[in-house]
Amino acid sequence: MANGRTKFVLCTLLLSISSCGGVHPRPATVPSSAVWVDHTFVDCSVDRQSHANRCTVYKEASGEVLADGLFLLNTSHAGAGESELRYAAFGHGVIYLQDARLLVPWVASERDPSHRIFDEKLRALASAGAKRAIRCQSAETSTSDGADPECALKAFASQQPFYVRFYLQGIDSFVYRGLAGDENGNVYEVGYDSSGWARQQPTRGQLLDNNDPVVRPCRRPVSLDLHGFHPSAIINTGLLANLVQQVWEMGEPELTLIHGHGRNRGISPGFVNTNTGNFGLRIRHAFRTDKSLRQWIYHTTLDCREWGSTWVKLKPNPSPTRKELDWPPEEKE
Repeated sequence: MANGRTKFVLCTLLLSISSCGGVHPRPATVPSSAVWVDHTFVDCSVDRQSHANRCTVYKEASGEVLADGLFLLNTSHAGAGESELRYAAFGHGVIYLQDARLLVPWVASERDPSHRIFDEKLRALASAGAKRAIRCQSAETSTSDGADPECALKAFASQQPFYVRFYLQGIDSFVYRGLAGDENGNVYEVGYDSSGWARQQPTRGQLLDNNDPVVRPCRRPVSLDLHGFHPSAIINTGLLANLVQQVWEMGEPELTLIHGHGRNRGISPGFVNTNTGNFGLRIRHAFRTDKSLRQWIYHTTLDCREWGSTWVKLKPNPSPTRKELDWPPEEKE
């Protein structure tokens, strides 16, 4: 009977010690130097070359790497000494020390999962349709993110889905910036800062874990096709001014008007030193000379390089009042 009680007490004590951090199974991938804390294993050392701490955090059950790279103290922006590496918890990418200080991520290593997680987010945005997204990334090294912006530009121009990631090293944090475009022409700006976004809460952003604003749709430029309208119906009736005002009220930064170039079927527009026809010339003349339009546009930004269209930059509107255009008008002339 006494032996039975002894065994029961020992088992109860063992379970109690285990639940308080005494005994924890260690996955094979976790080194013996790693310390168990808060359902993770934390392994930090002093990196004297970088004056930081080189840390790896492992998931308790599987040994999966949760964070890996160089960390700094939030108070001194330098590494902690060996005697100061007494861990209390890990969460939100930060190692909490027992003296209430934090070790915050500074440089992400190639093993850090943030690379993969960020890429997966970009790929998901770019793969909204049936086409396979192009990863515009070359071979990565510890000093380069391998971003290929030319690849992204070509993919966007050819309406191919794509994504590209940029890694930026800050003074006390690391930053990801990325672009993802799908086959429908939607483009998304994606960002992450390891120090958090407390000072920057962008509008129209999609919030993910830890309140990090990650995804923000890029605005599609407003482009209006004026084919089918007589020039007088646009210029002489005040419709051009009304269109410009509506686009400005939407808070859009730019406007493109597609008017054609008068060269279809070999017909010459009859003008020299120009790349457009009568309709385009009249629109461009109005943008240049109609002073009433200048309350909404920067007339000096007029871009006439395209044969069949004209682009202009709009003035900022801090308080947009319109969500969509009243277009097209009910009657054409």
